[in-house]
Amino acid sequence: MEISQENIHTEKPFLIPSGREDILKFVKRLPKKPGVYKFLDNANHPIYIGKAKFLDKRLSSYFRLSSRTKKLDKLMLDAKSIELAITNTELESLLLEQFLIKKLKPKFNVQFKDDKGYPWIKIDTEQKFPSAKSYLGKKQEKGRFLGPFPNNYAVRDALKLIQKTFKLRNCSDSYFLNRSRPCLQYEIGRCSAPCMGLINNAEYKKEVKGAELLLTGRSEELIEEFYTLMDRFSLTKDYEKAAVYRDRISALRDIQRSQSITGFKKNRDAVFLSSTNGITKIGVTHVKQGWVVGHNNFILQDEFMEEDILERFVIQKYLSDVVCPSVLIFGSEIKNKRLLEKALSDFHSKKISIITKLGKKDKGLLDLCKANTEYVFKNDLIDRDIKFKIDALNEALRIQDPIKIIESYDISHQSGTDAVAGCVVYSIEGKDKSHYRTYKISEENSGNDIGSMN
Repeated sequence: MEISQENIHTEKPFLIPSGREDILKFVKRLPKKPGVYKFLDNANHPIYIGKAKFLDKRLSSYFRLSSRTKKLDKLMLDAKSIELAITNTELESLLLEQFLIKKLKPKFNVQFKDDKGYPWIKIDTEQKFPSAKSYLGKKQEKGRFLGPFPNNYAVRDALKLIQKTFKLRNCSDSYFLNRSRPCLQYEIGRCSAPCMGLINNAEYKKEVKGAELLLTGRSEELIEEFYTLMDRFSLTKDYEKAAVYRDRISALRDIQRSQSITGFKKNRDAVFLSSTNGITKIGVTHVKQGWVVGHNNFILQDEFMEEDILERFVIQKYLSDVVCPSVLIFGSEIKNKRLLEKALSDFHSKKISIITKLGKKDKGLLDLCKANTEYVFKNDLIDRDIKFKIDALNEALRIQDPIKIIESYDISHQSGTDAVAGCVVYSIEGKDKSHYRTYKISEENSGNDIGSMN
């Protein structure tokens, strides 16, 4: 839904009143209509933007000293004037508010930052025989990225599934190009050994496509394709290949039955808010065709005014994203639920429902979202006691100069070959992941831990 400028009446900014009588006069002049208001600083830059069904009621609340919070006090201290934009409907005010916040980014409005620290599965489509491997970091232009996954354990399980089902390689390119015989992954049935020419490129690409369908939640489409192939091979009496697809169908059905979120007919997102030690995160678990296809975490920036964080999150995320599922699940009530449903449905041109009263299956999905959100939360939290710990270490070791950096090294190898070293770094502020490193160890020292460490 677009906002027509004809439906908006913008008034000139007026100074914020200070005395009691001036405030009373100001409140009486406020329109009893829906609209958007902007608090402006000395330079007339917006520092906070809000919407209201009735501008007079909403703005008058800012001047009640008894209910003022510290953040509201800071806003009122920085703000010098207010600008009003009157709209015809509350829905128009919501859409205009979202547009202005996205465009102007006022410092006192809630800002959610996408947490990029979760893993993906990368399929290296640039290669003739693409590999499927775990990947951590920002997505790149090259390759196909599937996920994101809530943690490394989820990536590992997904990789096991697609290697067992589609037999995609997970080795490095140099290892792949220098094979003289099939590796252990082939022997245990988790690789089709394209390095040895045991599968042609066209057949391997079909397996890659199957893995992509599975990991993007198009499992029913994949199973239908398997049924077609099974029937085709049965008709040509190639029963060995038909049995392969029969077993794949059976394996995928078993996985579907084991998932707590199967049985959903509509795609949906589960949204969970978690706060610890002043840090707030919102986790979103995505379900497509009954499969969990990804999980994202969003970190709340420091300064904000709104109390209805989940409502603000819905507005910022789903009125900006190109895609929105038909169902959004929350574990608590959402303010202005009907208004949000209307705005989302109009924006995405389809019916979108917000569910807060959960059935058994929806509760299971929200519990899964909660577990994924809090798992990442616990691993990302800043160690509040790090200074105390380092000071205690200084004292225990009787170190004269204060410790600033701690580096920890470990050597790993496979039966004396392919040795590598890992380095983890702590500073006085906690984990310093920017200085984490891995090192290749020379072949002559591969079986020698002391030599490797040296």
